[in-house]
Amino acid sequence: MSEHEYALVDKRLFIPEKWFGDDYVERRTKFNLPAEIGFQSKPKLATEMLTALSQEDVLPFKYVLADSLYGVSPEFISAVKALPGKTYFVSVPKDTQCWLKRPMTITKECRWGGKERRKRVLAAPDTKPLTVEDLARNMND
Repeated sequence: MSEHEYALVDKRLFIPEKWFGDDYVERRTKFNLPAEIGFQSKPKLATEMLTALSQEDVLPFKYVLADSLYGVSPEFISAVKALPGKTYFVSVPKDTQCWLKRPMTITKECRWGGKERRKRVLAAPDTKPLTVEDLARNMND
């Protein structure tokens, strides 16, 4: 394979969640869907494929690219972060909040429900994160 070619390296059948409800019993039967098959989200299927591809170690890759369906999935992001030597680029919704620099935080302790509780809060609560859309707009200025 050259740098200008693409190949399908894995596939999984996505079955919409509604298919696993009572309204779709007849359809599941018609298509011989095994009873042990349950709903899996697209990010879950992608996580399984990515993990398998990495474990097989047959096809070397450095980058993982995905749209915002995967960019907002903590499970998918965690799986990609766990892959050594991989860099990921995912799209996120324009209203996703972000910081240009990690904000200073402090740990506050309180008693609630008879138990000691800890909570990390912003050291300067007046500071607000930017949306990705605002950040992009500011980059053009």
